[in-house]
Amino acid sequence: MSNKKIKPHDALIKKMMEDPEFAKELMSSFLPEKYHRRFKWKTLVQLKDSWVDDQLREHLADAVFEISIDNNEAYTPVRIAILLEHKSYPDNDIVFQLHQYLVNAYRGQHKKRKQKLTPVLPFVLYHGKKKWKARSFESMFSEAYKDFMDAVPLFEFVFKHINLLSDHEIQAIQSSFLQAVLLTQKYSHDPIQLMEHLDLIFSTLAQGRGWNYYVEITVYILKIFENKYTREQILEAINSPM
Repeated sequence: MSNKKIKPHDALIKKMMEDPEFAKELMSSFLPEKYHRRFKWKTLVQLKDSWVDDQLREHLADAVFEISIDNNEAYTPVRIAILLEHKSYPDNDIVFQLHQYLVNAYRGQHKKRKQKLTPVLPFVLYHGKKKWKARSFESMFSEAYKDFMDAVPLFEFVFKHINLLSDHEIQAIQSSFLQAVLLTQKYSHDPIQLMEHLDLIFSTLAQGRGWNYYVEITVYILKIFENKYTREQILEAINSPM
């Protein structure tokens, strides 16, 4: 088992993903319409047995969900799994890590269920400071091999770069607590910008269910601001009573 310390960025997302409502809002905001329009969101659950071995756990945040979908061909509900992987830095090996995870997942399903497999949808969420466009597995092959791609185990994954979203786009998201988390992570690598946006973040957080996450986001901000601002400066900028 790895003793690798979880970074504040990953810790915040892992904590938030424990809330099915937050997970629903995140996925419904960013997954392609062709997927989430068929999801039965009330059935969304986080899986404990997620097929991540110790070696892979060094790289993957390991947040995996299962959800029922509308099945037009049978009365029995069909279920799919969604892997959410969160990155705060560019990782050009992500496609190989996802590939390894998918192999583990399908092998694990086969051994456990001994029936038809369940699709796994990889979803990569990135908020790093550096520009990064995660490459597909297919793009790693030379054009000379285009006629041989049917022999390669290709797969698609959803990739979302939070920092490329404008504040307006984030504020257009229906969920106030998702808005607050995305704004916080978007500016987490720029202390000055984040300090300037604290009022917006916490005024957004005060709406609806978002206020339940006041403590989590405050603790996250205090951790990433260590050695940059004093606790008193940060809390004064937040301008909300503790």
